Amino acid sequence: MTHLAFKKYLSYSALIASVSVACVSTTLSQPALAQVSIAGDWSSSWGTVRLSQNGTSVSGYYAKPDQLLEGSISGNVLSGYWTKNMSARRCTTSRNGSFYWGRVRLVFNDSTFAGDWGHCGDEPTKKWTGSRSSQSTASTPSVPPVASVTSIGGNWTSSWGNISLNQNGANVTGYYAKPDQQLEGTMSGNILSGYWTKSSSGRRCTTSRNGSFYWGRVNLVFNGPTFSGLWGYCGDEPTRNWSGNQV
Repeated sequence: MTHLAFKKYLSYSALIASVSVACVSTTLSQPALAQVSIAGDWSSSWGTVRLSQNGTSVSGYYAKPDQLLEGSISGNVLSGYWTKNMSARRCTTSRNGSFYWGRVRLVFNDSTFAGDWGHCGDEPTKKWTGSRSSQSTASTPSVPPVASVTSIGGNWTSSWGNISLNQNGANVTGYYAKPDQQLEGTMSGNILSGYWTKSSSGRRCTTSRNGSFYWGRVNLVFNGPTFSGLWGYCGDEPTRNWSGNQV
């Protein structure tokens, strides 16, 4: 290599090095993504949304306290899941103890949000929009209050015989049709989630409950003097109708 060519090589190498340093400096100096606070109440196309936020972790509910939201926020984008007791589609796997859930992706801008939701693990494609109705100023917002529990103690007539219920706070016990056909569960708002148990039925479960291999789940919704809901065998998701009226 001649002396002139060597000088040109050194000049070219210095130029490349300076450009590389400039690129690294530019990359490192980019500002961090600002963290948006979304805690508080929001009016939305799927009912009132109440959110609590602790750093990037977000939890809360929409429409009713038993319809849960959870996720993580990155900048102004919330990615997570909804969960409820019942919906139009049953998933093949459960989340938070329910087979009715799906993904959400919501983008928050000042006092509004817009995004999508879906069923189960599907890509969210259904629209969800909202606007802020109040804002929490606490550094760690409080957990949403538990809904008042409906009182259902007493006697009911139903499509599966007369029902007698005892209630202590959210805990419910009783029987239907005959005293040895038991009911037990927990109230959340106006929804009773629990189990029936009897000495024999149309299907024998592989595990026992309260000493019997004949049992199943119930989800009953109480509205004033009436109720309607579903029951099933063993640990299956309830799909059979059960309705009644208070005596």
